[in-house]
Amino acid sequence: MSASTSTTDSTVYATRRAPQQLDADFAAMNVNSGTGVQSNYLQTGIHNTQYNAQTQTFYNTTQPPSDEENIAECQSALLTIRPEDHRATIINTKGERVAGTCEWIRNNAEYQSLLRGETRLLCIQGGPGKGKTMLSIFLTQELERTGKVIYFFCQADDEARRSATYVLRSLIWQFTVQQPATARHLTQYLYPSDQKQAVLTSKESLWSIFVKITDDPLLTRSFCLLDGLDECDDESQRWLAMKFTDLCKAHEKMPEGSCMRIMIISRPEILALRASKRVILDPDHNNQISHDIGAFVKSKVQDLSKQLENLADDTRAEFEATMQNELLTRAERTFLWVGFATIELLKKRTRTQMEDTIQELPVGLTAMYDRMLLQIDSLYRDTCSKILHWVAFATRPLHIDEVEAVLYPESPGLVSTQQNTLDHLTICGAFITISKDMVSLVHESARDYFALARDPHNVALECFHLQPSLVHLEMATTCLLYVEQMYRLHTSQANLDQKNTDSTRSQHATSNTWHQILTEYAICHWPEHARLSGDSFERLQIAVPLFFARNSFAKGLVVWNVP
Repeated sequence: MSASTSTTDSTVYATRRAPQQLDADFAAMNVNSGTGVQSNYLQTGIHNTQYNAQTQTFYNTTQPPSDEENIAECQSALLTIRPEDHRATIINTKGERVAGTCEWIRNNAEYQSLLRGETRLLCIQGGPGKGKTMLSIFLTQELERTGKVIYFFCQADDEARRSATYVLRSLIWQFTVQQPATARHLTQYLYPSDQKQAVLTSKESLWSIFVKITDDPLLTRSFCLLDGLDECDDESQRWLAMKFTDLCKAHEKMPEGSCMRIMIISRPEILALRASKRVILDPDHNNQISHDIGAFVKSKVQDLSKQLENLADDTRAEFEATMQNELLTRAERTFLWVGFATIELLKKRTRTQMEDTIQELPVGLTAMYDRMLLQIDSLYRDTCSKILHWVAFATRPLHIDEVEAVLYPESPGLVSTQQNTLDHLTICGAFITISKDMVSLVHESARDYFALARDPHNVALECFHLQPSLVHLEMATTCLLYVEQMYRLHTSQANLDQKNTDSTRSQHATSNTWHQILTEYAICHWPEHARLSGDSFERLQIAVPLFFARNSFAKGLVVWNVP
């Protein structure tokens, strides 16, 4: 007789087996047989099971989890990535802070006011490439030495680092780990487990937990730093800015030593933060930025100098002074420009080559981006422009396979198309970074560069500078064509009959799998591209008439809503 089992966490579950089978089972587990209730505890971790031999029933005698276990479970559910690990990744990518840089913030009057508790919310704002993230890293490390700090580094090219829900999950996790007395608020919202997922995906629920913690009288003085709020999605930017602003106004009524202080580091475009106390990096602190740029340039020039093995010692100081002056003049106080210039100069092996190259480098970041595009051979510019547009305007980072599917929609993932994709990503040069097969832009300023429609001064740049609405139109069209193609493949699969050979079915399955690569993105994100195509939406309806037909066969594959 086969066993049938019904289980719950804290109730009876029965196992019906023949008496002889039960006797054998329990003999194997050293269970004493006899009349009445015979019990044995089989323990795995904290879980125990008791058996009543007379009623042939198992009883779950597991004790309810302790408060500590409930809290640990809630904390585990909140955590996505440890903030110190993400910070270390950023440092590995950008490099260590140059000694002497960022230290000016210690003596800044607004920052001192925040430390004293006179200011609850301080915004540090600056343009692209001004060293905001390195300043945030310095501040988190500085505050860790003197007190408690929680922090989050937002990233536009990472879905898990650009939404309000993930920001709050990380901050709440850090609070409860650093100050365990506040962790009791978790169980009110995240336990029992049947409501956990709903809370973890609701920014309003997470905000309620966050406020509970910040209002907790057991909370000691803490700092919260949020870097790159402008890299969150638009809704998260507005919502978090409003929430943090309102919270800090409420905290102004609390004793100075009993609540947290918040720092938000971002670009200056977020309107909800303009009424807050602010440190404006440019132009208000140009002298401090110039000092830091000078130290950064000096460090980079020393690296360049060390590479020149045939450079005479009596000319080394002159060379370094010349290079520092040229870099500082052209950089316009932008760390990112210096980084790009250094990449170019490190390719050279002689002093003459470096000095000639630096004379060719343009002034300012926009002109540097122009130069980087012009270095792409004309034979590859159309393909590279398509890659850069998709990477810049995609609503989430793209996998290498998705980029390949965009470039070669009719190819079944051949080795040649895979290699061509990798080659073109390499040709895109410093614009592109690849991490764990996900393709991203090197910096948010590059996204701004492609999003700014302008008439290029060089005809060779025309293919890179399209109207953003036209780029979104092309992307929406591509997405819907993939949806249609996926529907056809699905229909064709259903119509395969027994007379088809295994080889035919295998080829069809391969093609089906290939088209599925981009279909997830197409189904989920085409409405956003259609919305951003603006007045071009009518052209989308013309480009994909089958999808927009009244009785469209493909609409059933998507849930869509275009205003």
